[in-house]
Amino acid sequence: MPLARNRSRADSTYLLISPPAQEREGWRAWSLEHGADPLASAPSPSVLTGPPGQWPRAKETVLVVPARKLSWHRTTLPQLARRRWEQALRGLLEEQFLEDPSRLHLALAPGTQAGQITWVAACEKAWLEGMVRTLREAGHRPDRIVPELEPSSDDEQNTYLWEEDGQVIWAQTGPGGVLVLPLTEPSPAEPGKVTLPPMSSPPWIEPQLIESTPTLWPGPALTLTRAARMQRAAQSQWELSQFGLNPDALLGWRAHWSERWMRLWRAPAWRPLRWGLAALVLTQALGLKAWTWRQAQLQEIGETEIARLLNETFPDLQALQDPIPMMQQRMAGLWANSAATAPTDLSALLYALAAAQAPAPRDIDYADGQLLLTPSDQAPLDRSSAWIQSLSAQGYLLEDTGGRWTIRPRNP
Repeated sequence: MPLARNRSRADSTYLLISPPAQEREGWRAWSLEHGADPLASAPSPSVLTGPPGQWPRAKETVLVVPARKLSWHRTTLPQLARRRWEQALRGLLEEQFLEDPSRLHLALAPGTQAGQITWVAACEKAWLEGMVRTLREAGHRPDRIVPELEPSSDDEQNTYLWEEDGQVIWAQTGPGGVLVLPLTEPSPAEPGKVTLPPMSSPPWIEPQLIESTPTLWPGPALTLTRAARMQRAAQSQWELSQFGLNPDALLGWRAHWSERWMRLWRAPAWRPLRWGLAALVLTQALGLKAWTWRQAQLQEIGETEIARLLNETFPDLQALQDPIPMMQQRMAGLWANSAATAPTDLSALLYALAAAQAPAPRDIDYADGQLLLTPSDQAPLDRSSAWIQSLSAQGYLLEDTGGRWTIRPRNP
């Protein structure tokens, strides 16, 4: 969608990005705010410096592919299904390409139909995907990808001169395509003079180039800033993201869906839902805090009740740091000093084992109030046996601990 269609949005911010054509070059970007017409010369777009990660977000982002990174070819689009166009174009234009066709990204002119003669733009696929991926990782999704210069549909020819990486670049557009050439460096004998190809009309020259090379063009100069040239490119009907070049897919599925979710989540239409979810989370947090406070209260009440019971049972105990172990120790002492047999005594355990008519074990051990039995066979323990049920009725538990049976009181 051309930028001019979005001029009704007063709060729109357009971001025009020119990626580096060579490794030693840097990123260039221009920001147009407050619904400015991308073709208007005023207000001037803001120049953005630094890496893409430092640029502000925009309502619409346009990636302008440098003219030096594109080649243009004419061919007749065969009468084939749309899904087979890319493969057919690579075969038709193979002789015109200077490198392996599989390494090139192709794009057709707007409105191309099968059987028509059309322009095909070709660009290094790895470079273009790398530029798009860098922008996506920096948080900028290119809404459109357009060429800096494109062939004209009429007989008009335009010539452009600009300086790039210390070198003068000459470019000409017309019905015959786009031609881009670096010009000859000035000689020491004639500083500031650059050899220009023959031109029938005055070229569009960057103002800073006229200042640095005043003898570049002898006639009246037509000035065109680089930002203005990018604004013109943004009005192009071309769309280079064709044949599988998906800016979203280049970022990875996790980051892609995360970004899409964040865009949806921040939409004004979802504001009531956001408030509702925030209220729900706040209610749950308060409920959890209240439940934790209630559990702490119940635990404190239980500990107080146990301490009261211990004080009533054993009034001589005053320091109650851990009342339950203290009560167990005192009860064990009472059992030892009484005539009765404690459930953890060896005699009580053997009596319960004999009363249950358990099968004779191969070995018997006693430790820490527990009876350890080694069964005579390795048959699995059947808990439905009558002798196990009898032990349970007498208040004892039977556990299988790695081939040995442990018998202990249920409530020691």
